[in-house]
Amino acid sequence: MAAPIFHDPSGRRKRTAAFVMGLLAAGLLALFAAFATTLALAPHVPGMNFRDPRVLTALHSPAGRAGKLKWTRVPKPGALLGKGQRPLNIGFYVSWDEESRVSLAEHVGQLDIVAPQWVALKGAGGDISVTNDPRADTIIAKSPHKPSIMPLVHNSVNRLFDGKTADALLLNPKARANLINNLKDFAQKRGYSGYMFDFENLSPRGLKAYPGFIAEANQAFNASGREIWVTAPFDDEDWPLKALAKASDTLVLMAYDEHYFTGDPGPAAGQDWYEKHLSADMAWSRASRVPLSASFFTSLIFRHISDKSC
Repeated sequence: MAAPIFHDPSGRRKRTAAFVMGLLAAGLLALFAAFATTLALAPHVPGMNFRDPRVLTALHSPAGRAGKLKWTRVPKPGALLGKGQRPLNIGFYVSWDEESRVSLAEHVGQLDIVAPQWVALKGAGGDISVTNDPRADTIIAKSPHKPSIMPLVHNSVNRLFDGKTADALLLNPKARANLINNLKDFAQKRGYSGYMFDFENLSPRGLKAYPGFIAEANQAFNASGREIWVTAPFDDEDWPLKALAKASDTLVLMAYDEHYFTGDPGPAAGQDWYEKHLSADMAWSRASRVPLSASFFTSLIFRHISDKSC
């Protein structure tokens, strides 16, 4: 019978293995000892209290000082930024897109109005949910040219518009009044120049009540000189564009979403589709004497002449 393959009568293999294992164990102990030493000798870091970035610090300003905060009125189209006659430059901004923030930083000095998506409906009772964006605040504050800030008041949740909530609010007089009061207080505390309402996916009843609500909000802001603007799709015949234009300081026609991500594929604003609806809207704007004040990208702005815009 053959001898076992791993049998070593001399014992040298066992001693060698034990020596190697001992070296490994010693190395591990040395590493552990070195790590423990770094913990013992690490420099002391003093405690620091960081501010919660989600806190709206402006809301904690004393009520008596709220009206003293500086804010920029919405400028009139015309001689702006020392570049002669030109329309208003308006930029929309969203906090959830880093590219939007980069674009704001690059172009804030060219904008007369910034409309950030910062104010959302919080239920149908007129309460609001506010997005705090200190980085955007810093970008705007450091700009040599200070634009007017008109946050969007919207009914979207996770980028989808909640028509039922907006309908319930528009059909409830108490909720409408509560929302307007909340927005007035917030505009004073944050130095906003007004608001741009962007309620979408409304029912026929909601659409019918919408101009009346916009008129109420506009009247509530008249005394302060702040403005109320409203957005509307320019391709939907169910929307009361003329009534919204009359009720607001400015009507912003959204000239896009011929196709959208939840519908059939296609261009956001095909040329033929754009020209067709633009011609129709221009016709009623001339008939209603609502001037075309500015155009940018694929959105159009119809500015209603009022005492506040003079």
